[in-house]
Amino acid sequence: MKCTTQHRLSPVILVAAILSFVGTGVWAFHAFLTTVLSPFDGPLDITIHVIMGILKLTTIAVFPLAIGPLYKRLHRNSRNATAFVLFFTISYLSLWTLYLLLGRELLATYASDSVVRFYYLRSPVLDEFHYIGLEEWREDWARLIPQAKEILLMAICLITLVVPGYLFGPRRRAIVISTLILVLACVILPVVLGLVIWDYDTFLGGVFFDLLSLELIPVFWWHAGPTSVVFFALTTVFYSGLLIFCRTVAQDGTDKNCVQPTS
Repeated sequence: MKCTTQHRLSPVILVAAILSFVGTGVWAFHAFLTTVLSPFDGPLDITIHVIMGILKLTTIAVFPLAIGPLYKRLHRNSRNATAFVLFFTISYLSLWTLYLLLGRELLATYASDSVVRFYYLRSPVLDEFHYIGLEEWREDWARLIPQAKEILLMAICLITLVVPGYLFGPRRRAIVISTLILVLACVILPVVLGLVIWDYDTFLGGVFFDLLSLELIPVFWWHAGPTSVVFFALTTVFYSGLLIFCRTVAQDGTDKNCVQPTS
């Protein structure tokens, strides 16, 4: 019996990665038009916002389907579970470090507006008087407190993703519960930990999870803002990495559900 079932849902992961990549491209097109045709607020602008919203919703909706193949490989398989934890952690921390070194300060400097404001180290474009807790955040950032909170959130999400898959496999209930907990954790915990501050404006003081918290709130689904490009970049990397991992595990024959053909 050949191992043909391993790849059954792989196209779902591939489609999710493609949709995320397309979302990044649509955002870049919108940013270009906004720069060249300022002010850019006509029917085309509305259309792009709608397209972005559809792409975000689709990218989120396919998540339970995409982790099905992963859970098949994690179920009661310590080797695969350990490999995925290492793969996810190394990939996330690499992307996290790269974004910190090259992207966060730049995005925060130019993406802050009168509604959503990033905390950052350089003097703000907007009046510092309107930045609630800016100096306190800068002191915390120098002591690596927001960064430590981000690592904690990554660990919580990784545990929430891996443990149900290891214990229960691709059962529908396990996948649904894991997805709901992950979404709620990404929305609520950054606020609880102070990475997102809701005041008369919204203040963002994290790395990735503050942006995810904002993007997963329904009112921001239809907003093609600067946080959207980070959201789509993260989902592109996640789904691409998930596809690579699932296919690599299947090709290695380490999937416990895979029955290798005999000669």
